[in-house]
Amino acid sequence: MDESINLQRGPVRNFFHHNKCLVLLITIMIWMILQPFIEFIPHVREYFVFTYLIFMMLGPYIISGKRLMLYLTLPIGIPALALYTVHHATEVSQLIIPLGIVALLFDILITTTLIWYITTSNRFTKDLIWGGIFTYVCLILSFSDAYYTLDKLGMATFYDNVAGKVFNAISLFDSFYYSFTVITTLGFGDILPVNHLAKRLSSIEAMIGVLYVAIFIGRLIGLYNHDLSMKTDKNSETDKIQ
Repeated sequence: MDESINLQRGPVRNFFHHNKCLVLLITIMIWMILQPFIEFIPHVREYFVFTYLIFMMLGPYIISGKRLMLYLTLPIGIPALALYTVHHATEVSQLIIPLGIVALLFDILITTTLIWYITTSNRFTKDLIWGGIFTYVCLILSFSDAYYTLDKLGMATFYDNVAGKVFNAISLFDSFYYSFTVITTLGFGDILPVNHLAKRLSSIEAMIGVLYVAIFIGRLIGLYNHDLSMKTDKNSETDKIQ
């Protein structure tokens, strides 16, 4: 039955169906690698962010395959794209905050969808592993956008230990870098949280980073052992029949 369905899908659609998290992970990694290089190229940067918003809008639907996710993301995504278009045309700085909030909402939605995908899967697959890695990256992005947006709102403050002063406005690149050092508990110390909200968020992210890795590995081991025992039982029953 599965083989006939796979043939009907075609090789490209079949590959995408079984490797959707890998495709999304590669896409977001390409964005992360290229982002520092195009940060100061105006027109390229704008179009790059535009495609990123589309990617985040379609991500939950691609992972879950449920149209409900489209109904949830489109009411947020279409106004976000419109806001970004207006911001690109007029360069109104006040639009940065609502754009940051929308990006944060997308991050939370796609991360929640990925966690649902991992926790409800009943088989050990390669795509599940890629999904777990992609979830980890999305957690970094979620907290990064949270730091960036809260800094713009004046609710979170960060200290530049290299320059020896508080950030006037933390950049997207610095917020992502800081989020990465916190969730991996590296703590280089070149960017420090100053006020209570920034410290609290950083503590929560560090705790989630440690717990997530432990829980995800446990989940993979559990599914692998379950599949292995099922195969063993099936082989033993086949041997008995023979």
